[in-house]
Amino acid sequence: MKKTSTNKADQDIPVLKREQLGKGVRGKYFQQYAEQSNVVVLKPEIMKV
Repeated sequence: MKKTSTNKADQDIPVLKREQLGKGVRGKYFQQYAEQSNVVVLKPEIMKV
């Protein structure tokens, strides 16, 4: 079995500047997260049982 290449060129990831990333959108996935996440908080008495 051959080892995978560990050359610097193979692992080189370009560094992007803030301007190259584009504009972010606040709360873009909030509605999807709210619909799909289920969080249940139990009272301490119930957790013991």
